[in-house]
Amino acid sequence: MSRRSVLLFAGVTLLAPALVLAQPKPPAKMPRVAVIFVTSPPSEFQLPDPINPAMRAFVHGMREAGYVHGRNVILDLRSLESKWERLDDMVADLVRLKTDVLHIPSTPLLMGVRKLNTTIPIAWAGATDLAGTGLVESLSRPGGNITGMTTDVGTDVEGKRLELLLSVLPQASRIAYLGAGESQGDGFRSTAQRLGMSVFYAGATTSDYSAAIDRIRKEKVHAFFVEHSATSYGFRRVIGEFAATSGIASSCGFSEIAELGCLMSYGPNIPEIYRRLTTYYIDKILKGGNPGDLPIERPTKFDLVVNLKTAKALGVKIPQSFLLRADRVIE
Repeated sequence: MSRRSVLLFAGVTLLAPALVLAQPKPPAKMPRVAVIFVTSPPSEFQLPDPINPAMRAFVHGMREAGYVHGRNVILDLRSLESKWERLDDMVADLVRLKTDVLHIPSTPLLMGVRKLNTTIPIAWAGATDLAGTGLVESLSRPGGNITGMTTDVGTDVEGKRLELLLSVLPQASRIAYLGAGESQGDGFRSTAQRLGMSVFYAGATTSDYSAAIDRIRKEKVHAFFVEHSATSYGFRRVIGEFAATSGIASSCGFSEIAELGCLMSYGPNIPEIYRRLTTYYIDKILKGGNPGDLPIERPTKFDLVVNLKTAKALGVKIPQSFLLRADRVIE
């Protein structure tokens, strides 16, 4: 071997440890944030910009908090697609994957998950007083592994929503209630009773709204009132299409359904809820916070939305004073 070859070999040998040290370290384990929806199809969850409005707000909120899927967090977005028998295996899989935070938007789903696992931190958003169910100790100090946002601000919200509908339909005396039983509808019932209205209950299920809608079609009702629940949100397209084509006035709890055809909506601002859920609760938990120490909050922003296109199709004249009260008018 020539002197030049020996020197070259020695130089490479001496540099080898440095080259090894210069190799980038494998990335640390990224936290996993999972979501389980009840009815929405997985096709609505495609990243980086899901078409499901609630899921899109969730992903955008995570980005605002500094978490980007594939870069420093794994977003595991799932749906039961109304097949509750999948829940056991889905939760077992999330436990196996060592999920760091789980978001649940439905109270029945929360109860189901809670029976299967009590350790995964849960950032919840739903329309129930969890303290009343015993799932948390109190809203101010939940204890355990659950925290988040509740849209339950008392029965007066649903009552107010009915009164808003009747303010543009003063002659309405018979109304249908469309829901899958997730909400007790106490405010609706008490307001309807106080106003002497006749109520037809069209019970849906968490997997099907078509039969309940068919029953409403056959009834002689002046309007229908849609339950504020995760299930109605999941069936927003079906409900919106019915509202736009049935010739029956309607009131919904989500602006996303008003955008699809409901005459009007009044309820909490979903993007604002998910912004708070992600930028505060999930961020806190991922940084080591204990969910049981994070108070459950109520929303502060409620939006009144009116769909003028639907109003015109129904022949309903919306007073100018009412339109001025609206946060948004869809034309």
